[in-house]
This record gives sequence, structure tokens and C-alpha cells, in this order.
Amino acid sequence: MALPSSNSGPFKQRQKKTYGSHDRRKHQSAYQTKSDDIKKSLVHRARLRKAYYKMLEREGEEIPSKDRSYGSDNEEQKNKSDEEGNSDNSNDENDNADASESEEEQGGFFEGEPVESKESNTSTKNSYRERKSVEKKERAMSFYERSKLIKERKLAKRKAQEEYRANREKEHQLREAKRVKHRNQMKKFTNRGQPLMKSRINRLLDKIKETN
Repeated sequence: MALPSSNSGPFKQRQKKTYGSHDRRKHQSAYQTKSDDIKKSLVHRARLRKAYYKMLEREGEEIPSKDRSYGSDNEEQKNKSDEEGNSDNSNDENDNADASESEEEQGGFFEGEPVESKESNTSTKNSYRERKSVEKKERAMSFYERSKLIKERKLAKRKAQEEYRANREKEHQLREAKRVKHRNQMKKFTNRGQPLMKSRINRLLDKIKETN
């Protein structure tokens, strides 16, 4: 009787999976893959930039000032930045000295503008304070005036409402008096029990006059 082989049936052994480079990449984190893609794109851009600058140098064209820093080494960039910083500081000092001298000669920042002294500053401050005090007084007066106007408007509105209500009451009373009068006229009958046509005709004539 033949024994069952280990590679067939329920006794089949599981084969170990071999992970290649592609399989390992699947198990990497998303952060690592993103950083790798960013690095590749940066390297690609740097190569294209260098090739573009070399082509410009071969053709004899000038490289823009901002783009020269990309082609140079780090040491040259540091030296240039240090030299430029020193020159900028010296230029700023010279410019400040020249500006102060020109202001003293011209009498101000612009031509024909006198230099403000301490006395003029104090006078301007005093005038500013006086103006502020006057504005405060005006605001206080305007507040009182505003309150008076508000009260007057409220009183006028109240009076108008009262007049409107009184007029409506008068009109209502007149209408009620007319209704009572017409009702009494319509209730009149003859000795035989027939309604009087005169009162009805007068009622119709009154309606025609009102419509016209």
C-alpha cells in the first residue's frame, strides 16, 4: 500500500512566499512612498535646470541673476551672500549719512519742507487737544439734541395715532347711524302689511350716489 505523498491531499505542505522588491514596496508606508516621489521630482527638476543653464552658456546668452545661484556651489553662495551683506550694510550707512546731510541742508525730507522743532510739536499737540475737547462738547450737545428730537417724534407719532383712531371711531359711528336709519326705513309697512316702496327707492338712490 502506497503512502500518501506530502505534496498532495490534506498533507500538502504550504510553500513559503518569496517577497521581491516589488512586494516589499507594497508593504512600505504611504509616507515613505510620498517622500520618495518628492525626492525624485526634485532631482529631476534640478537636472533639467542644470541642463538649461548649460545650454544658455553654450549659446552665449546671459543667465538671470536669480537663476545663477542654482548652478553655483554652496561655498560660492555663502561667500557671495557674506560679501553682499557687508556691502549692503556699508551702503545703508552711507545712504543714511547722505540722507541726514541732505535733510539738514534742504530743511526736511522733501525740498522746501522745514524741520519741525520741539516748540512746533508742542503747539500741534495743544491744538490737537483743544480740537478734541471741542469735538467732545459738540458730541455732548448733539446727544441732547438727538434725545429731544426722539421725544418730539414719539409725541408726534402718538398724536397722529390718536387722531387716526378718533377719525375711525367717528366714521364707524356714522356708518352705524346710517344702518340703523336704513333698517328702520325698511321695516316700515303700509296698513295692509305691504312694505313701503318709497323707503326702498330712497335707499337705492343713496347707494347710487355713494358709488358715483
